[in-house]
Amino acid sequence: MNFEFKHEFSKKILNRGYEYYKSNLVNNVKIDGNKITATVSGSTDYDVVANIIDGTLLNAECTCPYYDTGDYCKHIAALLYYLNNEDLTDLKVDSNKEVNFLNILDKIANNELKEFLSELLLSDKNLLDKFRLKFNNYFPNLTLKEFKQKINGAIINSGGRDGFIDYEKSWDYENAMYEIINEIAKVIDNENYDLAFDSLAYLLDTIPDTDIDDSNGSTSSIADNCIDKIKDIFYKTLNKDSNLTKKIFSYLSQELKTRNLDNYGVDLYKLLDDFVETKTFLPEIEQILISTLDKNKEKNCFWSKKYYIEQLMIIYEINNKKDEILDLLYNYSTDEKIFLMLIDELIGRKKISVVVELIKERMSANKDDNYKNKSLAYKLMEIYYDESMIEEYLDILYKIFYYYDKYDLTIFKKIKDWYPKDEWLVISKEIIEKVEKENTYSSYDALNKLYIEECLFDKLFTSVKNNSMDNIIKYEKYLLPKYNDELIDIYINYCKSFADKANNRKLYNELANKLVHIKNMDNSKDKFDITLSEIRKVHKGKPVMQEILQEL
Repeated sequence: MNFEFKHEFSKKILNRGYEYYKSNLVNNVKIDGNKITATVSGSTDYDVVANIIDGTLLNAECTCPYYDTGDYCKHIAALLYYLNNEDLTDLKVDSNKEVNFLNILDKIANNELKEFLSELLLSDKNLLDKFRLKFNNYFPNLTLKEFKQKINGAIINSGGRDGFIDYEKSWDYENAMYEIINEIAKVIDNENYDLAFDSLAYLLDTIPDTDIDDSNGSTSSIADNCIDKIKDIFYKTLNKDSNLTKKIFSYLSQELKTRNLDNYGVDLYKLLDDFVETKTFLPEIEQILISTLDKNKEKNCFWSKKYYIEQLMIIYEINNKKDEILDLLYNYSTDEKIFLMLIDELIGRKKISVVVELIKERMSANKDDNYKNKSLAYKLMEIYYDESMIEEYLDILYKIFYYYDKYDLTIFKKIKDWYPKDEWLVISKEIIEKVEKENTYSSYDALNKLYIEECLFDKLFTSVKNNSMDNIIKYEKYLLPKYNDELIDIYINYCKSFADKANNRKLYNELANKLVHIKNMDNSKDKFDITLSEIRKVHKGKPVMQEILQEL
């Protein structure tokens, strides 16, 4: 069997599936028409089913926890690799045997089947967990203590002697945690929200302290899954169970203060959006945010600062506290992002003169930091334009062009738009001469763009003619047809020099491509023929080059 399936999987899952296949972990493969079944061994045995018609994978299922996330898992990938690489001749199912097997089950007394199943489940913990998950509604919920024991047990069982979970074992850890999360999901379905939340919170809190090689992203994936379910609980119980809502808020509040989850909790922190949006615990949230902001005020790396301030602004807006919004933004305006938020707020309140003065003061304070001043200069440009402050607008355009975003073509065009054609001829000449005087590597491309914009193609030719052929070709459409003959001569000299240095097939092919470019230019035939002949004569000791150039 040979069919394409790799596009259905992420690269990481494909690699793991291939490892499982090569490790002979795909067993009990059976083909029944379009349906293929198998057992794939991991931390436990998982049942995989794939439906393939005319070399096309229609769908596949697996009993592993990862499959419940909605994506195809490594066990499915392992089976598909098996199908593409192994001899499948003897794997077709005898449907008559299947019917006979079902007939046998019908003949066995129920009490015998129950007794056999009971013994089997008690002797195989993995099978018992599968059975419990499948028929969860018939079991009493685990207690919080039992969930904690399962979580701790999964961590311990996945670790080695020293407790470290290496890369290989991290997949066992991930599978075990997904099984627990799926069991908690059943608890949510049974509307035992308190137990579900407490179990999820406990699992989340174990993640930062778990010593694991997380190259496969196991812990982040597990954390995201837990947080999604906590959000689900929040919305299912909002306005129905105030105590649970308070408990969720208390957990979030503690996490905002301690940041125990750190990067794992990014989505959890955004649960704050939901509390603010639903206007739940607004006074408490306000106090927590202010306290956290004050505590981290001097930290440049406090990434949540802008987010916390945005949430506070929403709260103040809800409570019609307009003055508090400005005070907040002024208080934290040493941060560049917050300063721009302050500017936008003041612009919205039509305090233009205040904004201009604030920006000028900040730019003066940042006078040695053009990078910071660039965004402020652009903000001034917008303000001056919107307020029809033409003199100030032109002044800031020149400053941006010469200092903050040097020789940017877009700014050059904005300056150009404000001058009549005759006056612009003089102005543009002055600007270009000033840029030419700098004569630096950084000004080279910018200057060429200015030449093109002003149709100064003689200057463009002088600027590029001594560069590499590839670099000149970038500007060729602006130089033809006027400089066609000169360019042919430049390219020929370049190709001769290039041929002297070329010493492998890749460079010989590159040389051939450059010669073809010359060949396709107007009036180049005679010069091309002579050049090709000369290069072949000079380099007759390079047989591979001769072979490639022969085709020209």
